[in-house]
Amino acid sequence: MKMTQNRWKMTALLCVAIFAAGVTGCDKNEEKVDLPTKSAKADAPKAEASKKSTAATQKPTLENDTTSRRFTGSFEPQRTTKVAASVPGIIREVYVVEGQRVEKGDKLINIDAQNYRLQVNQAAAARDAAQAQVDTLQVEFERATKLREDEAIAASQLDQLTGQLAGARAQLAQAKVGVSMARTALGDALIRAPYDGVITMVDAAAGDFAAPSPAPLLMLAEVQKLNLRVSIPEQYSSQVSVGDTLYVRVDALDESMELPVTRINPMIAPHSRAFDVLAELDNSDLKVRSGMFAKVTLSKNELARGDEAAAVPAAKAADAPNAQADTQTADSDEGEK
Repeated sequence: MKMTQNRWKMTALLCVAIFAAGVTGCDKNEEKVDLPTKSAKADAPKAEASKKSTAATQKPTLENDTTSRRFTGSFEPQRTTKVAASVPGIIREVYVVEGQRVEKGDKLINIDAQNYRLQVNQAAAARDAAQAQVDTLQVEFERATKLREDEAIAASQLDQLTGQLAGARAQLAQAKVGVSMARTALGDALIRAPYDGVITMVDAAAGDFAAPSPAPLLMLAEVQKLNLRVSIPEQYSSQVSVGDTLYVRVDALDESMELPVTRINPMIAPHSRAFDVLAELDNSDLKVRSGMFAKVTLSKNELARGDEAAAVPAAKAADAPNAQADTQTADSDEGEK
């Protein structure tokens, strides 16, 4: 009987021990779920900073604002000429180099002109011979006219002299044209600048054979005056007129300028649905280079707002390393604690 009571006591104690172990295990699990870890607390400022950075990046700027009247243009020469040879011949001398500034009438290329001088002499001789023939027939015609008045010669003889004199005069006119053509060819052997400009390309050297062809020997551009060409969407067509002011910013030169609209292309490009607006720039100092890009607005205030909008992201980018350093310092302090 006594042994039976001891067994019951042992069984009761074992049940109590098992129940206590289960309760302790549940408490531990609840602590693991509810309490945040130390690393999670340290990562919280980083997550917040990342959200702020993402929001700042996604914020639209004025450049992407479709309602802003800000456009991009480029400068181009008023005239560009492909200088080619008008007559064939050996190039004796090239007087210019790429980038050289020239004035109207300056020598560019000299082609051997010896044959053309001979052609001028030959044409002049043919002209003189034709002139002599006209003079001789003119004298005979005047004599025959007097004889015909006295009925000393037949009318047919006078008619014959009249025809011969007309033919001689035609040959004289043809000979004079030949002289002009020969002199023109002689002049074309020396190529000169057609206007003030800058040499942008040279593809000729002494000893080369020049022939009349589409391939240019050199290229000349009039860059003392440039055109600013701006492509403007068609929805702004009623807001731009000849004489209006374009507010221009050239970032490459860190300069701003105001240019009047000189021409407007009335045609709308089918693909871009935009039209070209041109403004003239006096570039006598050659400071602005052909091909440079420019920011253009129809309002001075819009250009200023665009510069401010461009400056804000740069300032935020400059402050980003400091903000990151502050975050890292806070993390370090939290870790020491």
